[in-house]
Amino acid sequence: DWHGDHPYPNYHEAYDALRGAGFSVELLASPGSCFDPANYGGYLVLDAEEEWYKEEVTALASAVKKQGMSLVVFAEWYHEESLKQMKFFDDNTRSWWTPITGGANVPALNELLAPHGITLGERILQGSTTLGKHTLQVAYGANIAAFPAGGHLAVAALTDVAGKGAGVPGNYAAFGVAPSGKGKVAVFSDTNCLDSSHNTGPCFDFLVDLFRQLLQGKDAGLTPADTLQAAPFKAAGFTAPPQRRADVNFTQYSWVLQHPHACHMSAPCQFRQPADCPAGDEWKQQHPKAAARSAAGAGSSSSSSEDAGQQQQPVSEEDVSRSQVRKHQGTEPSQVSPQQQEEQQGGEPDGKPKEQQPA
Repeated sequence: DWHGDHPYPNYHEAYDALRGAGFSVELLASPGSCFDPANYGGYLVLDAEEEWYKEEVTALASAVKKQGMSLVVFAEWYHEESLKQMKFFDDNTRSWWTPITGGANVPALNELLAPHGITLGERILQGSTTLGKHTLQVAYGANIAAFPAGGHLAVAALTDVAGKGAGVPGNYAAFGVAPSGKGKVAVFSDTNCLDSSHNTGPCFDFLVDLFRQLLQGKDAGLTPADTLQAAPFKAAGFTAPPQRRADVNFTQYSWVLQHPHACHMSAPCQFRQPADCPAGDEWKQQHPKAAARSAAGAGSSSSSSEDAGQQQQPVSEEDVSRSQVRKHQGTEPSQVSPQQQEEQQGGEPDGKPKEQQPA
């Protein structure tokens, strides 16, 4: 965790891989209910240790089922007995320390996945699995314990190292893609292969191929016919999903449990509480620079729009929101004088073109 667990430090190679493949990647700084899923193809969750607001679970389930967005979850291990065994006495604070959650908060992830019929178990898996052309290392992964019919589930020979019965080989489900309404949900057992600080075998190409298959329909061989589940899957010996620890007060560590659900300044204006989108044309007086840019853009594209028989659309509330965010952050672009514009276009202030200098 001290490496950041963020797309800019230790997950930067995963971020770079998606950007290099042509995907636009945005970091959501508000809950998962604070964006318009119609503008996005996928929602990626990596190594999640926080709780989820009920509003997030409901909004993301609707985004998948009704609007066709793909939900992609890379999980981590969670095993209550192993967590308790990690308790130690810290000499600096003269107190007992214990992990408050596992590699991921699997009980919370299961609430996110429940609307799609997927449940993670409390195995701690190690080994490797082959998916299409990719051989992936599983360092400390959770097993998929329940999975819906109609999805594709990959089972691999892995070793369970959880608890006192550590080192138990067996066949465990580590990857699955399931349809859910109009969208799809993909789950992989472990995030370690995307962590630039710790991975023993990177899986950045696998991440790219997964998104290409989910968002662009390009078959990457990740869901072969022999992995299709004709009936709901339930792992051997699975009786109940992992539970939150009763002996740990998670509230004192959790932003979600300490704060009510709210969409922050970075969210589109229509999602904030209360919504602060200017009504009608009032935004033009409040944001003259944004209005000028909108008018200039409409003028430059009017001829092509008229030829196509399309009516110009007004500036969207989200465009106004971006202007508000720039103004709030002090990054609103400064106005450029006509003389500066002419100089940037290669002309003199009197309108005459500059003479070309010999090379």
